[in-house]
Amino acid sequence: MKRISIVLLVGIILLFNYSCSFEFSEDSFNDIELVDPTANLSLKDFVNDIVLTAPVNVDYTYNGNNKHRLFEIKIFIDDVLIKTSGDQLGSFYIDADNLSSGNHILKIEYIFSSGSGSLADVNNLEAYIRTDMYQFSIDKSIASPVVFTNVEISDGTIFLRWEPLIETNFDNASLIIKSDGIILEEVLLSNQTLNSLVYNDTNSVRNNLNYTIKLSNRYNQSLSNSITLSFN
Repeated sequence: MKRISIVLLVGIILLFNYSCSFEFSEDSFNDIELVDPTANLSLKDFVNDIVLTAPVNVDYTYNGNNKHRLFEIKIFIDDVLIKTSGDQLGSFYIDADNLSSGNHILKIEYIFSSGSGSLADVNNLEAYIRTDMYQFSIDKSIASPVVFTNVEISDGTIFLRWEPLIETNFDNASLIIKSDGIILEEVLLSNQTLNSLVYNDTNSVRNNLNYTIKLSNRYNQSLSNSITLSFN
């Protein structure tokens, strides 16, 4: 999509989604050959359709190829302006905490000189406006609860077993050990332990033990089924 507007009697070229068709208003000072602009703005570790599970700082770099002077960068999320800058290197913050789960649009609008060599260009009166669009999503969901399969005493210690985990959208996992409704201990479980599908409890000696695995991330948590062991 292309739109042309007039600022100080000089044409402004709007590029959306890397459109490659441009027009200039008349420039009576210098006959120029129209060429596509070569300026671009790149993002580090951010691509279209990326899924974010926490707030993130995104670094950007503007490259004018020694031809297109940068005038201004404007950054929007869902058409809400979050940053304005004139710096060729910088960063912006995507505050996932204050965005809803689901799809969002990042729009980056940057204005730069035409690089045509005309008098208007030299006097910063001839410019391109380019808009880059990225779709991203926020995922605040939590993995499905762990499912215990059994608890047993073997060789004098307690072994807990559970089904394989399919989802990985959690940051921490912990084993909550209770006796008669009182929490005795909360043990952090490594990914290696979770994937081994077994935990050997060598410390608990009280009766009426109850075990639950909690998965948690920045936004949610899930609790496994509880499994109980009583000593006869």
